[in-house]
Order: sequence, then C-alpha cells, then structure tokens
Amino acid sequence: MEEQKSSGAGRPRDPDLEQRVQDAVIEIYCEVGWPGLTFDAVARRAGVGKSALYLRWPTKERLLLDTLAARTVPVTLIDTGLVREDLLYFARQMATFYL
Repeated sequence: MEEQKSSGAGRPRDPDLEQRVQDAVIEIYCEVGWPGLTFDAVARRAGVGKSALYLRWPTKERLLLDTLAARTVPVTLIDTGLVREDLLYFARQMATFYL
C-alpha cells in the first residue's frame, strides 16, 4: 500500500501576516490609543480576517504586548565603573537598533 502525504487542511499561512498586523497595531495605537485599538480596526488596517487575529492573540492586551516585544530591542546593561563608557555602550546599542 502506498503512503500518501497529507498537505494539511486549509490555506497555507501567510508569512507576512504578523508583520502587517504588527504594523497596523503600532499605527492604530499611535493614532487613537488603547480605546481605538480593536481587533476589527487591526484586521481592516492589516488586510486580514479577524479570525486570523484571534487564532494567534486571544486578547488585545496580548496583541499589543507581543507587538511591542517584537518591535523592541533588549538592552544589555553593563557596569564598567565608568559612567561615560556605560552611556556610550548604551548609545551604540540604540544606534544599531534604529539604523
């Protein structure tokens, strides 16, 4: 008997979905703040269905937190004993992130 490979049910996941959703979340949150950040608004702006959002993020709190976590860089704090050196290290990290 031949073995059949299952291709999975439904459409394949959109690889750009999370990027578009995160862009939409940042834009909407900057424009209208927490009260205006809704799944409906994010879905419209990102061009995705609300069900795709609910599958990944159960609440708008989780959606915002995950977006912020994905869009920030972890800062490594060091203590060289010299404030100037510590600040330069921090500035280099920020410059690398923004450039």
